[in-house]
Amino acid sequence: MVSDKVVLTATYPDGTTRDVTTLADWSSSNEKIADVLKGTITGYAAGSAVITAKYGTKTVTIDVDVDRTSNLKIDQQKLFFKLSNTDRSKQLKLTAIYPDSSDSDVTNTAVWTSSNEKVATVYKGQITAVGQGTTTIKASYSDKTVEVTVDVDTARYLDVVDVQDKLAMSLTGTKEKELTVNAEYVDGTTENVTSKATWTSSDEDIVYVSGGKLTAYKSGQATVTVAYGGKTVKITVSVDVPDKYEMQNKKKSIGVGDTFTAEVLAVYGDTSEVVTKDVEWSSSSNHYG
Repeated sequence: MVSDKVVLTATYPDGTTRDVTTLADWSSSNEKIADVLKGTITGYAAGSAVITAKYGTKTVTIDVDVDRTSNLKIDQQKLFFKLSNTDRSKQLKLTAIYPDSSDSDVTNTAVWTSSNEKVATVYKGQITAVGQGTTTIKASYSDKTVEVTVDVDTARYLDVVDVQDKLAMSLTGTKEKELTVNAEYVDGTTENVTSKATWTSSDEDIVYVSGGKLTAYKSGQATVTVAYGGKTVKITVSVDVPDKYEMQNKKKSIGVGDTFTAEVLAVYGDTSEVVTKDVEWSSSSNHYG
């Protein structure tokens, strides 16, 4: 509580004056905000009140603002934390700007809240990161509120090294594959998060994945998903499923009675194999000659 004393002076017709502070009748329009006793005004809560002093037939009023702020200023509007760092807390400073342009540090007296305390907690402006995600810290003082966005291990995007959205594997060739995923954070830094990320396979009978290591078990297709920091990347993994088939000679002229052996290749990513005997053949015409 803050108190301030005012002096009430009565001026008479003959020009004489008298201190009537203790003799006047004092009242407040809102005693929960500010009250008055014999000229001593005490503020109890943020807001506005009108103090009235009455002496004789005369009345005077005083407009009182208690912690009435025109603006709040906070020294950080966005924060980013890494749980892997030893320093996972930050002390913020909240300043109240008053109508007369004066200011004061109200960090300890403001009301602080976090929209998600599983991500970050706050106590008197001290923010501590506790889990991955995003939360909004609010600081309220008087009738004003400011917000701070806090990101903890939040990725801007994920990059699976040397892999786009498709990957070919083979039971007889590349049966195992180790992937690396890097996260770029909102502060611009990057980190290898292969072991931290969550890896899943849509069909573990075809491809099993753990910690970025893929193992092929049977032919087919499965989608491998890697998730970290609110971002996900999906990779279509094909096991012994050709990307395409190619015939070496798509057009050939031969004479009557001549023979020609066509060769068909199954293309798997950067490799290929001859599958001429495994494909089904047909002709657009059964007429000869």
